[in-house]
Amino acid sequence: MIAVRLSDVAVDDEATRVTYGLLNLTHRDGHDEPKPLELPIRAARDSVDAIRDPGPPRGAPAGRTTLNRPRDYGWTVVRDLAADCSTLEVKKDEGEFRFDELQVAMQVRTTEWYSHTRNDYDSVRGEVECVRGMSRGDWSISVRTRTVLTSDCDDFHLRAEMDGYEGDQRVHSHNVDRSIPRDLM
Repeated sequence: MIAVRLSDVAVDDEATRVTYGLLNLTHRDGHDEPKPLELPIRAARDSVDAIRDPGPPRGAPAGRTTLNRPRDYGWTVVRDLAADCSTLEVKKDEGEFRFDELQVAMQVRTTEWYSHTRNDYDSVRGEVECVRGMSRGDWSISVRTRTVLTSDCDDFHLRAEMDGYEGDQRVHSHNVDRSIPRDLM
């Protein structure tokens, strides 16, 4: 598996993930026929002269913002000894901030839960809830998503919900419920 993460690093060295990508190398030639991975061995180099220094990071200057609601981060582990179940809750609430020049407020909030019971691999569960919203004056929009991933020995099971709102009125909804063969994973 190859994972790549692109992050925006602020002046105060705080990093925010912009996007990420994953590639399962057993599916490198397509998903129809996964193939086991055979890693090539690269010959050692005598010199690193060919590696170019990319220089310092560059970006546009940040606009002025006002914090309307503070950030709230947390990592909480819950261990239910009676049920022998462990749950990790990851809270990433960026709060609400306003872009002063545009008078647009934005909120970004994500909560993730990862759990398992005993050493039962069929009990492994990941769940993510996200809210992204923007507002200016009486106008507001938001997108709320919820994704649940579970698995058994043969398949991954994905359930996802996405709802779009204008104010308090839901204007769009899309749901997915599917099972995906594990194919060497």
